[in-house]
Amino acid sequence: SEASLIGNYDIMRCYEVDITFHYQIDGGLTNSTITNTKVQFSSLFQQVPSLLSIHPKCYDVAITRKDILNSLPGVKSIFFTIPMIFTGSKNVEDSQISAMIAGCINTLTTRYQGFIDSNTPNISQNGTHNTHNASTISKKRSCCGGNIPPPCCAVGSVNVSRSKCGELKQRMDYICSCLPGFQFDPGSLCQRCPSDTYQDEQGQYSCKRCPGRKQTFGKTGMTSNSSCLGCLPGFHFVTGRSCVPCPSDTYQDEQGQKSCKTCPANTVTFGKTRMTSKANCTDTNPLQVNDQVVFLPENINNETIVVNVTVTAVLASLVRPFKFYVDNVTQPRLLSREVSRRKRLFDLQIRVTDSDPSGITENTARIKLISGDPCKNVLAIYDEAVKYCIKNSESVDGGKKCLSTQCTETAHDWKEALNSASKVPEKDCSADPHNLTVLIRENPLCGK
Repeated sequence: SEASLIGNYDIMRCYEVDITFHYQIDGGLTNSTITNTKVQFSSLFQQVPSLLSIHPKCYDVAITRKDILNSLPGVKSIFFTIPMIFTGSKNVEDSQISAMIAGCINTLTTRYQGFIDSNTPNISQNGTHNTHNASTISKKRSCCGGNIPPPCCAVGSVNVSRSKCGELKQRMDYICSCLPGFQFDPGSLCQRCPSDTYQDEQGQYSCKRCPGRKQTFGKTGMTSNSSCLGCLPGFHFVTGRSCVPCPSDTYQDEQGQKSCKTCPANTVTFGKTRMTSKANCTDTNPLQVNDQVVFLPENINNETIVVNVTVTAVLASLVRPFKFYVDNVTQPRLLSREVSRRKRLFDLQIRVTDSDPSGITENTARIKLISGDPCKNVLAIYDEAVKYCIKNSESVDGGKKCLSTQCTETAHDWKEALNSASKVPEKDCSADPHNLTVLIRENPLCGK
């Protein structure tokens, strides 16, 4: 039966050398001069194969050349390079190919480099004549790349037999087959499968595309569809960087996407990245903290003050224990009546954070520290309210009193102070001997 492996091209039996010529001309060459010079080089190197063919070491070697290379127009340092290919005949045993071609190349170097130099074109441009420097012949290099001696297959391929099973031959006939992960390109032999493709078979002329939205993330030469991956939910693909976490305030609930979805209006992820669901977008901080008013003992000097901050984790995924930072402590300006009662007031901010690979969520608890007897401050404000609401109120229709603006404002301050003081369970500051609460509720504002 025929061999199962597919061959793409004949096994390579050649070496290459470059012959380079250098010139120096101020201002460089024009395109026209370059074209004319390449024509002269082409004519010269048409003679080289016939000259070498008369030497025994080159009898079974075919000599060809590739396109002539040259420096750019306008460049002072000028070069012309002629790539020569020395290919051994199939009639020569595989074991002798490398040495035979090397001998032919050596004949070119030792016998004909002088001939080539003496017949090299002299360049004339705008009345300026310039002769070349001596030519240079590069070291031989395998047509398969690197130092692989012929006969050989180029990188990305392997030799396979073209003969039928059981058929007897004096010399096996080999061809080259592209390996898995490669595809055959007639112009450049076996090429690696480009990114987002793969090839799991040998000797193929094209690569297979990754299924669906999967990709290889810039990797080439893949040999299996298992190399085709999609970014996981919570990530998106960025060219040159592979899978990147979705930034805060975005999410991605699908696999293999190239962008992330923005959270709905008025919702955020509170610092978290790589979110996988729209449910991760919320308008409520998942770290819930309680603000407090703390009354300190009277006449406190140097003491340790303990403030308890209660943190409620709305999301079970938040990392514990939480971290606490004292961010800011300030002493607000006090009212004169508060100063007179030797009251001291501090505002304290305690920042609470939760940190994990997805990012940092934080919230701030605001604590008010008050030193002094809270009832003293409440009583001072109460006395002011009594003065404005009872002693200085005006009669209305000979009966009820109308309440001045000073009365209502001071009464409001008293209610706020009373509310703050009520947070100290061991203190009861609610005494109202003048029935101020009833008075405010039952009497109108003056001028109304």
